[in-house]
Amino acid sequence: MSFATIFRPIIASLTVLGVLAAGACSKKEAATPNTGNVTGVITPIDAAATVMLNDQSNKTISTTTSDATTGAFTFNGVQVGAYTVTVQPTRGYVAPAPKPVTVAGGQTTDMGQVKVAGDGTPHGVVTWRVNGVNYRATNLTGSMLSNPISITATVTNGTVIDYVYFTIKNNNYQTGTYNVTRNAADPYAFYATYARFDGYTRLVEYTTNYVPSSATINGALTITASDPTAKTLRGTFDFLGYSTTSLPASTVTDGTFDIHY
Repeated sequence: MSFATIFRPIIASLTVLGVLAAGACSKKEAATPNTGNVTGVITPIDAAATVMLNDQSNKTISTTTSDATTGAFTFNGVQVGAYTVTVQPTRGYVAPAPKPVTVAGGQTTDMGQVKVAGDGTPHGVVTWRVNGVNYRATNLTGSMLSNPISITATVTNGTVIDYVYFTIKNNNYQTGTYNVTRNAADPYAFYATYARFDGYTRLVEYTTNYVPSSATINGALTITASDPTAKTLRGTFDFLGYSTTSLPASTVTDGTFDIHY
């Protein structure tokens, strides 16, 4: 038996062991990922925030926008390390304090909900009906932190603008009914106006602020649900408005509001 014949199995075994050892070393020495991801959700959703990821020197590393439907935001491929997330919300909201976040290699860090506070500007939906036409407004302005509370809801169709404006004494946003009255000192007073403009030309205006002394006063706003902590307010309204010109009076009916601030 030759030398080669005797040692061939031994050489083959050593070769296999060498391959296995090399494989084990390569697995052991696999590099740890040096990037990770950051996710979160802006609430309320309609804050529509610009979200920025800043490093420890406050340099902005990445910028994104929260999803308009879900409020979600994501930063992908972020280098491992410590960062802060800052939020620039849309009109009507106050930017929260920067929030720290740590990125780990190969992992996604979920920040959960990033809450943005309102500045008192109303957001949500106001609906009403006048002269057989239904209106639904999501363009709201006003102040929910003043006394009285004021809300203007506007619907725009080309150059034509329809709006409802109403005010109530806030009284800590108590649920209950607030009535149209001639008594300006009434703590539960409710005032409202409906108007239509074409450009800068006023076509009609019906208001409870102008009521002839002999005319009927009719109108009420009812707060059906109020949460000052969550800053939400819901209710209904209707009113008989008188024209400041020679037009006859008109009634605004089926008014609803579902807002947060």
